[in-house]
Amino acid sequence: MDKFMDSPWFLRLTALMLALILFFSVQAEKEKTVRPINGDTMDIIQDVPVEVYYDKENLVVTGVPDTVEVKIEGPANLVQSTKLMKDFSVLVDLTDKTIGEHEVAFEFENMSDKLKVKTNPDQINVTIEEKLTVTLPVEPEMNEQLLAEDHFVESIDIEPKEVQVTGPKSAIDAIQFVKVTVTGEKGITKPFKQVARVRVLDSELNKLNVEIEPEEVSVNVIVDEQHKKVPILIREKGEPKEGVELTSIEPLTKMVKVYGTKPVLEEITEVLAEVDVSKVTKSGTYEVTLIQPEQSKRLSFDKVKVDVQVAGDTSLSKEEELEPSEKENEEEEKREEVKEEVKEEVKDEPKPEESAVEQAVQQKTLNVPVQMSGLLEGFEGELVTRSIAVNLFAKSNELQSIVPSSFRAVVDLSSVSEPGTVTLPLRIEGPNTIDWKATKQEAVVVVKEAPTLSSEQVEKENET
Repeated sequence: MDKFMDSPWFLRLTALMLALILFFSVQAEKEKTVRPINGDTMDIIQDVPVEVYYDKENLVVTGVPDTVEVKIEGPANLVQSTKLMKDFSVLVDLTDKTIGEHEVAFEFENMSDKLKVKTNPDQINVTIEEKLTVTLPVEPEMNEQLLAEDHFVESIDIEPKEVQVTGPKSAIDAIQFVKVTVTGEKGITKPFKQVARVRVLDSELNKLNVEIEPEEVSVNVIVDEQHKKVPILIREKGEPKEGVELTSIEPLTKMVKVYGTKPVLEEITEVLAEVDVSKVTKSGTYEVTLIQPEQSKRLSFDKVKVDVQVAGDTSLSKEEELEPSEKENEEEEKREEVKEEVKEEVKDEPKPEESAVEQAVQQKTLNVPVQMSGLLEGFEGELVTRSIAVNLFAKSNELQSIVPSSFRAVVDLSSVSEPGTVTLPLRIEGPNTIDWKATKQEAVVVVKEAPTLSSEQVEKENET
């Protein structure tokens, strides 16, 4: 016996038997995971679409997943055919549910009753809300850093100016902004037109899950170089000749545009036209050169006609010179005509009767920045509502002189004594010569505690 156990064949047979036992035990474990004890087969079907039944005209449902995982168990042939054909449906029936929150289970259509079926998840929490549709104005916004140096946005026109927003009541109530963002490459110098997508946001600038009609709007942006219209004033040079008495000197063009940087333009209030009175011998119209203000870039025209009246001289009257004087600034008129043509081309709004349009009341939208005031010591504020849209209603010539700086929108924070997000009324001031209306009357501000200064920083602040 000892000789047999010491034999290498004994060891080989023992190893073979142990290997066979181990193999069959592992196979048995595998069979257990795939086949239930009763002999049925189990399988899992991934990403099965979920159908939802409810009143889609008046209600909105949230919380239902797009797909679920379905576990089926039963006879092998039935399990295999069900997985391959996928001719069943998973549905959530909410037709008899009221507005509010509900815990519901999935139901099945065209599923064999010989199969045990289970979904993952088993049940879901859904919210049923009233479906609302509101019409809201669209606010344009544009990063002015896209503009070339010393250029500004004169106006942004949107078509259509309003959109319809549809969604659950909770989402509609949360709407704070309906915006369209104008984009482009840096260095913009000319008017342009583009189609932009509308975004609906809450007070924290999160995008809301709502339907927007239309989803895109046409945006016309009028860009111009920084300029300022100032009056032309007369400066006399020299002395009149003996016997010549001047009664009046008046420029036939009253205003001129000065181009330059904003700080320079703020200091310019007039442009001088120098008239050498020593050369005047009789009444008439004289061409003189305008004196360009220091540090300005250019004037819209360099020369102007002035009407000079001499006492006792009736050879030429002012009225006789008015008609030819209308042609004297032809170069400037051409510049303005070209500019207007570009604007009209961008706006893509040809009108057959131009004179009638000029007389009609027109609309223009300006983007007015919001300012903060009254912030208590120890706090700092960050504007969520950075600007508001103001619609102007006036004749075309009246609208030309109205710019964003003609308005002032201020939110008073003196009543805020603790950190948080607040919504406060705006105080809006503007010209009383035209009709205008702001699209928002409130502003959202995030108030935070200001960082505490160290003693060294306080000393530096006191020194400054």
